[in-house]
Amino acid sequence: MEGDFSSATELDDFLFKGLNISSTAQLVGCCIVSCIATCIYEATKSLMLYVQVQIHQNPLINGKKVNSVQERSPLFSSLAVPSSVDQIKRRRLRYHVFGYFVHVFNITLGYFIMLAVMQFSAWVTIAILIGSCIGYFIFGAVNSWNKWKFSHLMPASSNNSPSTSQHHLFSQ
Repeated sequence: MEGDFSSATELDDFLFKGLNISSTAQLVGCCIVSCIATCIYEATKSLMLYVQVQIHQNPLINGKKVNSVQERSPLFSSLAVPSSVDQIKRRRLRYHVFGYFVHVFNITLGYFIMLAVMQFSAWVTIAILIGSCIGYFIFGAVNSWNKWKFSHLMPASSNNSPSTSQHHLFSQ
């Protein structure tokens, strides 16, 4: 019956027509690639969180620092002031475009992973689950660290609860 998981070492038309896996060595290689692809998928989710933080953070915190000795008085040493509003817009646009490409890559990779699972090979599915676990273990810690590191950069509402954008940003 088609649709049941199989433990066979042969896969016909894996992801693409004509891509046949006919030996145990090829199946092991396919499982390793699937595991690595799933880890990369988890990494791109972390990268998207970082991009979102960079887009939404306060521009006064991420501006250019003053470099001349005369302008570095003790009163102004902690300020990072952007040179212009256009500079802020360009920085946000750069992060947005970069986020766009990461998102497209993430969606494409996610669909390939989904198609690999839909081959109903138990070995490939187990490799994808292991890759997801490894990726989440590594990049889940990175996400937690980034959420902690950048939480003070996000604006808070007047009642000290997370704002809507911060809540949406960190709830992913």
